[in-house]
Amino acid sequence: MSMEIYMGHCCFEGFKVLASTYLGLSHVDNDEPHRLYPDIKRLIDGQVITPAQVTVELMESEDVDVVLEGLVRTLESLTSDKIDDDEDEEKHLACLRDL
Repeated sequence: MSMEIYMGHCCFEGFKVLASTYLGLSHVDNDEPHRLYPDIKRLIDGQVITPAQVTVELMESEDVDVVLEGLVRTLESLTSDKIDDDEDEEKHLACLRDL
């Protein structure tokens, strides 16, 4: 899948469809979700990650736990990068106000 084509952001519902397609996990709400679904839902909502990026993560291994733990790490990394960017922007704005 080309990662150069803009496909919008991946929400939790989109992730569940991809997980069903690539990992064989059920995306029906009545079924028992994977233990990492709550973490993924918390981290993916509001993130700037495309379906293509999620798909790359889901194709890393055939072991569901390994794949989903990797996705959690990726989402946590994106979250910490976003926090760092926000802090840098706040410092920059504070410097501008001091001028």
